[in-house]
Amino acid sequence: MRLTDFPDEILLIIVSLIPFNSNLAKVTLVSHRFRALTEKFLYRNVHLHAEPLEECRVGFIPPLKRTDQLIANLKARPELGKYTAAFSLRVTHHLWYRSYPQLSILRRMPHLRQLSFDPPAVHGGGPPSECKSLTALRLNFRHVTNHYYEDGGPSWLTLGIPLEIIARYLWHPSLRKLQAEKLFFTALFEHELWLGSPRMRRGRSPVEDLRFLSCWPEVNGNAVTEFLLSISHLKCFVLEIGQRRKLLEVLPNVPSPPQFDIRPALSIHQATIEELAISTSEHALEPGNLVQSPGSFVLWTALKRLAVPIVMISEGVSHSAILCQVLPPQLEELQLEKKSWHFSEHGFDYPEEAQAEGEKDLTLMKELAKNKKACVPVLKRLIWWVQYPSAIKLNDSRYSVYTYVIEAEVLESTLKNVGVEFELISTETFKDTPFGRRLYEW
Repeated sequence: MRLTDFPDEILLIIVSLIPFNSNLAKVTLVSHRFRALTEKFLYRNVHLHAEPLEECRVGFIPPLKRTDQLIANLKARPELGKYTAAFSLRVTHHLWYRSYPQLSILRRMPHLRQLSFDPPAVHGGGPPSECKSLTALRLNFRHVTNHYYEDGGPSWLTLGIPLEIIARYLWHPSLRKLQAEKLFFTALFEHELWLGSPRMRRGRSPVEDLRFLSCWPEVNGNAVTEFLLSISHLKCFVLEIGQRRKLLEVLPNVPSPPQFDIRPALSIHQATIEELAISTSEHALEPGNLVQSPGSFVLWTALKRLAVPIVMISEGVSHSAILCQVLPPQLEELQLEKKSWHFSEHGFDYPEEAQAEGEKDLTLMKELAKNKKACVPVLKRLIWWVQYPSAIKLNDSRYSVYTYVIEAEVLESTLKNVGVEFELISTETFKDTPFGRRLYEW
């Protein structure tokens, strides 16, 4: 029996199993019948890495080869855009963060559910009204921050334009997940205009999942607070503060930020947040603590997954009983972050202090296991993330690095006896941790 003898229903199942990154496009060339069957899967997920079609004079924006082709195809055959559920566009040309034809494309994808821009255009205006099914949005600004000198990058960042772009999408009626990467928070961001106007009142955004990944609050956390206050029912919140060194290379006069307090804004959502991650990648906490302690989570009645530096929940609580006093009873997964270095004027190692601290942490985990049934009866997994110093820190005399020692085998056995899976990891970045890998997924 030949493949062409199968009915369309069987062929549709076969075609749907062909990986998108394989030869799916070539199947459309087999025959008119296979083209009709395959096109809906070919256009279901559209991923473009657009490049300039040709070089042009300074001051002119060159056309993008692949986006022009896509727009032409959708104009000629409008039905193709109706198949698209996910669209991502990556543009590395530094002029294109000003403006590119994103709206012209999106208007031809009425059933779009997932959208990703790397980076978004300044003058994009938010999602068009045609995208009534859009539920997930990812905005990555890494290519903007890589082009400081070409086209006014520092001004673009310090004025808070990326935050304005995010705010435009925050009020889309169907949007539920909003993920932004490589942000530069600034006090110059006019949050009253973008998040507090009568049209965009506090507590009205339908977004339930808000993730700020690998970002840096420049002066204070007002912008973070305003975004939290704009949301009606928040279920997931991620704030990853990244290393600041690269930004200081191009913005040398930016002052060091004081602590900022997001506890009042977070507490508004303590009855709905199911997952909370506050992380400091690449030693962003040097030499102190940027984000103030969220305090006890005992009354957070929906919280099931928590990732936080242990220093943020240890203030004012005895070390031996800390976890029993601050964790919610319904917690299922916990990731605790601990740095293995100290800020010092002398740069000496302190092996005795390191050993003592390791013993305290061992006691901390044993106390948790002892009180697990009464404190966190449904806890299934505990991740202990030791953040080791980078090569830069090792060569910097201002920092003292100690060899952090904790008896992982003893902990694993102790927690296993009470039904908790224990994992000890060491890495610089949040995205390489179990929580980070899952929360970075798109």
